[in-house]
Amino acid sequence: MRIWLTELAEQLPTSPGRRLMRVGMLAERLASAGHDVTWWTSTFDHVAKLQRFSEDSTERVAGNYRIELLHAPGYASNHSLARVRHHRYSAAAFARRAAGAIAPDLVYCCIPTLEVTEAALGYATALGIPTVVDVRDLWPDVYLRAVPAVLRALARVLLAGEYRRARRILGSATAIVAVSEGYLQWGLRHAGRARAPGDRVFPHGYPVERFAPEQLAGARRQLEAVGVDPQRSVCSFVGTFGRTYDLGPVIATVLPRLGGRKASVLDLDFLGIALFSLGVVPLLLGLTNKGQADSHGNLYDWTDPRVGGLMLLGLVILAVDHDYVAWPVMLPNRDRKLIGREHRRKRRERRMNAGKQAHHHQRECDVPLGRTIPAPQRPVQCSSQQQRQ
Repeated sequence: MRIWLTELAEQLPTSPGRRLMRVGMLAERLASAGHDVTWWTSTFDHVAKLQRFSEDSTERVAGNYRIELLHAPGYASNHSLARVRHHRYSAAAFARRAAGAIAPDLVYCCIPTLEVTEAALGYATALGIPTVVDVRDLWPDVYLRAVPAVLRALARVLLAGEYRRARRILGSATAIVAVSEGYLQWGLRHAGRARAPGDRVFPHGYPVERFAPEQLAGARRQLEAVGVDPQRSVCSFVGTFGRTYDLGPVIATVLPRLGGRKASVLDLDFLGIALFSLGVVPLLLGLTNKGQADSHGNLYDWTDPRVGGLMLLGLVILAVDHDYVAWPVMLPNRDRKLIGREHRRKRRERRMNAGKQAHHHQRECDVPLGRTIPAPQRPVQCSSQQQRQ
């Protein structure tokens, strides 16, 4: 089959230090299966924010796999009018170049971006070519998240054209796929139809990289140098926290298994988790209520108890015992207690040292006249009244 893929933001297999993502891996798999693959993308590197070429270009990856680069002006920020302009220029370039190309048997498009996807679906629909739309982010909903909550109703009115564009795209697609069930249902709602056999969920995946033994040994030494215990399991989240991330199941799965063994419930710091939850839940509820409206249509602001009051309550709870709250779910109970105990011991020592210094200072200043005062290790500052005595 001759298959076209459209996606503007991913790194290319020809990019230095590239890391293939969803479309890149799909293109390689299709090409290795013998299909003729054309990936339509931009000359502008979304990650590095640099132009790859100064005009439309073609890169040949393999005999049956090529990349068509559409020239369009770049942008400095992902949330800017310059990026919208970039998308429109890319869509116009695609329509111009696709008209003279050999028609494919299938067109696969991505949301984002709406402009290029609409151009690709318009081309394919006119020729009766089946299309697949991959919902990877909720555009134009992302624009609403970029504005304050109080302005979202107005922003939605201003984005009415973009929402109509999304409905046209999803309504004309032969099949809709998505990275999650929620995203697929979002796409089907905008398409205005029920789920069909071709509508599927394909979670994100990543290629397995192979490293030489010396690379792994060097990485271990670096981790040990910064205090990572090689005998323990360390879980890291690398990304941006957002409403679309559901980390609860991950935490619930990982926490009971610490250090490569099945841990006992005693390894969990239930008090720390409880205090952390008691503080975070009101804080998040307050932030969620910000910009919401009551039954009379009045918006909650920061002074409302359902916003500022809840947030203040959460902050107070988190400040009650920072020794416990600081280590709620990151460490097993034994390690957290050791760290907390050490922190409290140092705090007591600082208080005792401060008290001893104050007491020593007072005694040296209150020595009766005529009595010899040993030479102090450092100058002692007495009050002016005591100096006059």
